[in-house]
Amino acid sequence: MSNRLEQLKNNLSADIFNNYVLALSEEYLNKHSVAEIIADCNLMAGLNSSNEYAIAINDGEQTSDNIWQIKLLRYNDTVSLSRGLPIIENFGFKLLDEKPYKIKLSQDEKIYICDFGVEVPAGLISKINDPELIEKLKTAIVAAFTRQIESDSLNKLVLHGGLSARQVSLIRGIVKYMAQTNLPFSASYISDCLKKYANISGQLFGLFEAKFCTRHHSTVQVSEIQQLITAELNQVENLAEDQILKAAFSVVNAMLRTNYYQTLADGAHKPYISFKLESAKVLNLPKPYPLYEVFVYSLRFEAIHLRGGKVARGGLRWSDRKEDFRTEVLGLVKAQMVKNSVIVPTGSKGGFVCKKLPDIKNHEAYMAEGIACYKQFLSGLLDITDNLVNGQIVHPQQVIRLDDDDPYLVVAADKGTATFSDFANEMSLKYNFWLGDAFASGGSVGYDHKKMGITAKGAWEAVKRHFRHLGIDTQTQDFSVIGIGDLMGDVFGNGMLLSKHIKLIAAFNHMHIFLDPNPNVAESYAERLRMFNLPRSSWADYDTSTISAGGGIYLRSSKTIPLTAEVKQWLGVTVNEMAPTELINLILKAKADLLYNGGIGTYIKAESQSNEEVKDKANDNLRVNGKDLQVRVIGEGGNLGATQLGRIEFAINGGNICTDAIDNSAGVDCSDHEVNIKILFAAIMQKTGMTEAKRNEILESMTENVGQLVLRDNYLQTLVLRTAGYRARYTLPNHQIFMNKLEKSGELDRKIEFLPSDEVINERMQENKGLTSPEMSVLLAYSKMSLDREILKSSLVTDPDFNDLLISYFPTHLQENYKEYILTHYLRKEIIANQLANLVVNRAGMTFISRFSDEFSAPLPEIIKSWWIAYNLLDAQRLYAQVETLDNKIDAEIQLRLYVGIEKAVERLCRWILRYVKDLTSASAIISKYKGHVTALEKHMGQLIKSEEYPDVHEEERLYLANNVPTELATVISRQGYLPQVMDIVWLALEHNLDYDLVARNYFIAGRLLQVDWMRKNVLLLSRGNKWQALARSALLADIFKLYRSTMLSAINTTNGDTLAWMEANQDKINKVKTILEELQSYKVLDLAMLSAAIREFGHILVD
Repeated sequence: MSNRLEQLKNNLSADIFNNYVLALSEEYLNKHSVAEIIADCNLMAGLNSSNEYAIAINDGEQTSDNIWQIKLLRYNDTVSLSRGLPIIENFGFKLLDEKPYKIKLSQDEKIYICDFGVEVPAGLISKINDPELIEKLKTAIVAAFTRQIESDSLNKLVLHGGLSARQVSLIRGIVKYMAQTNLPFSASYISDCLKKYANISGQLFGLFEAKFCTRHHSTVQVSEIQQLITAELNQVENLAEDQILKAAFSVVNAMLRTNYYQTLADGAHKPYISFKLESAKVLNLPKPYPLYEVFVYSLRFEAIHLRGGKVARGGLRWSDRKEDFRTEVLGLVKAQMVKNSVIVPTGSKGGFVCKKLPDIKNHEAYMAEGIACYKQFLSGLLDITDNLVNGQIVHPQQVIRLDDDDPYLVVAADKGTATFSDFANEMSLKYNFWLGDAFASGGSVGYDHKKMGITAKGAWEAVKRHFRHLGIDTQTQDFSVIGIGDLMGDVFGNGMLLSKHIKLIAAFNHMHIFLDPNPNVAESYAERLRMFNLPRSSWADYDTSTISAGGGIYLRSSKTIPLTAEVKQWLGVTVNEMAPTELINLILKAKADLLYNGGIGTYIKAESQSNEEVKDKANDNLRVNGKDLQVRVIGEGGNLGATQLGRIEFAINGGNICTDAIDNSAGVDCSDHEVNIKILFAAIMQKTGMTEAKRNEILESMTENVGQLVLRDNYLQTLVLRTAGYRARYTLPNHQIFMNKLEKSGELDRKIEFLPSDEVINERMQENKGLTSPEMSVLLAYSKMSLDREILKSSLVTDPDFNDLLISYFPTHLQENYKEYILTHYLRKEIIANQLANLVVNRAGMTFISRFSDEFSAPLPEIIKSWWIAYNLLDAQRLYAQVETLDNKIDAEIQLRLYVGIEKAVERLCRWILRYVKDLTSASAIISKYKGHVTALEKHMGQLIKSEEYPDVHEEERLYLANNVPTELATVISRQGYLPQVMDIVWLALEHNLDYDLVARNYFIAGRLLQVDWMRKNVLLLSRGNKWQALARSALLADIFKLYRSTMLSAINTTNGDTLAWMEANQDKINKVKTILEELQSYKVLDLAMLSAAIREFGHILVD
């Protein structure tokens, strides 16, 4: 035995010597020192199938100071140079040589050693003497080879900055997040910058640790490190590097929570890192800023979750946009926030991209990886979300929270995750999350959107309303349709079954083009129904025998598609064949009544936009401009079918359209009802012992009722847009003022939302045009969101006056059986705020609060309570319901006039209440006191305001009756201008203990004979071209009402309320009034100054 072997035998155990030393080649034994061999053999002894790698790092050739040796040992498998080279070099080394060794232990066991000779960067040679760093380096290199960390240039931070592999992963997560912002640099360039400034990178981690490490958390240290980093940043001279480093600094500063320090049950780190940010504090983020966002970084996936508020909900999508998935999600969350204005939570949206997907041909493995990433994404969110246990907040373990309690996290299905809700609820239950299976709506125990057809039905409410104003009843009259989508799909399939009068003449999806130039309505409906119910069907399964002559179904992958005579006639072309994309482009521009989008993709833009701006490359070749469309109506069952500018262009050219957020809000609305109902049931089950099976039974039984509640929101939202459009021309100044207020408060960015600038608004005023429907759709959402936020901050959400509004949110069964639980619902305040904001905006208009805030110096709660009292005193809901029964029975424009009449009556009575009712503490008490009297007088309006004595009333009543408005309704609404005075009459009667019929009769006699009514009519004719004209006009109307009241008071005080007797007794005053009236009536037009002076003079004469 040689001396070397003897030394090895004496320094190693017999097992290690016999198993490993004796297996070494002579070359290996001669090349390495005894100490190295001993170390290598000990490493080999620790290798097995579950611990494949080991590593040694030593000083290299003694003749060269900058050479190190890195030995990588692997059990039963080789390490290829092609793989090893980039990994080693990503740690900052230059590979000089590589010597492989194969050590055969037995027939089935081998160990492979790669001996890398590497050059160490200048200035880092002495690091070989830093055992702590060498251990970090060894751990990191093994982690890179075992694919526990990514292999990229950031790994140089181990050698250059002394960071561990785990710490580098945190920096890498920050870099990956930064690459999703508006920084004009790639992730690789950002990484190189952070490596170059390794000291700052180290300090960034130090700042992170001081903020979030449970053992090292220190606000003092946070401040000190921030000052150090700021000083370092001031020394950076390169502009691009300065921008990157400041952005990274802002990300760490914006962080509020992280799961970085959480561990698994075995003590190992979690395989993903999540951090929560306050978005507005991050540099280079595009607007709009969410309130919060969570970024989740993993080797397998990256994900983002954006939230518009603390109580927010929205879908999580499986994105394929690896480079800019945050941009995709931001666009969606913006739309979601607009869409969510109708529900309790504001909008949120999430997206994840998978980085290790197997070939899609292996569908099972492909889906399994997607589901696994989806679950880890949810874990990343739940890891740092507060929980509720018995109504008390429980904080996540090993998490330092730098924000307030935040327990509300609700997700939903989205693109690519339509069937994932059960997986989400499985994660919720795993975490014992307080929402249970309310965490993700639409699971196996919940409301199935496709089965309910709720999204399509919601969109159809918009379609029906558009057509109503074109004089078409979609449920009884045939109309032609161009469609986008699949017949078995939820939104398109359900949508095409919502009327038996649809003439589907063309449709397409990503695979097929369908043409049916002259469809048999009944046969095509039956075939669509069959297709919808056929599992896994496609357009290829459509029975072509039911298609009209000249039609057919064609593959989009075909080189060309033949055009029949019937199709050529419809499209107005003469060619005999056409490429599929060209054909779709022509189909989109063809004549039809409706274009219904139930698919995926953006097909309509504005002429001013490039395809690049649209960011949907797949459809660039077939996309059309809004002005080129020949359809009359667009229904947006799917998201993002048109750009906002494309919608506006279509609307300006006479098209009927809202937005996708308005049209397809029913899905999210239904999900929100499900979540809030399940939250309610959680309390009921805890208190009563109700079983989950019983809960599920009740949930199912309420399906139809929930659908009705949801579709009611769609009906009312499209209605308020139509009433706004009805008077868009003269309300444009109000819209401008409101937008300016929202901009000033930072709630709105007109440019981002494509709302017109002041310059464009002034042009429209000159052209006597208002906002288009798509523009008003956006403003409608902002009005609701803004009001919702303000109500939530007010006392209104705890006011018992609005208990009934809270209760009405829930299905009838719950109202009748669980009222007490509803009143203590966890989201009671949020539900009231949302319901009240929606009611006020839907019924009073989107600028009501803005206008009344300018007109009155009253706080928001007083304005809303005054409106609520007026709404209930006039029993406005009953009047609205009567008008709704006239859908498709009378002209839709006349119907709008009726709606606006009720709205104006409530608004005018609201003004009266704000002026004369001093104590608004209990709205219910005021309503109870006056309601009966007001209702009784309202029924007598026909006798009190006789049409033959009031020409304006006569004209309007005749118009209504000529258009088949029921007599009772025509009588009341034609006199809506006088309805608010009913309250004045009731108050005077009760105050002076007089019969209110007597007061009413004399009140109106005085107004007519003294021609106060004539003055009032002329005030109403005054321009409202700007805020100040509107305020002046409103002030004059208030003075007019004072004339009515003061005259009646004088009569009550002197002639027991007999105004005729009072006029006879005050003939001198009456003569002075007549003189003023004769002079005024000699002018063709009365301006503000003339009327103001006259009304003031009237007051002096009649009151003094």
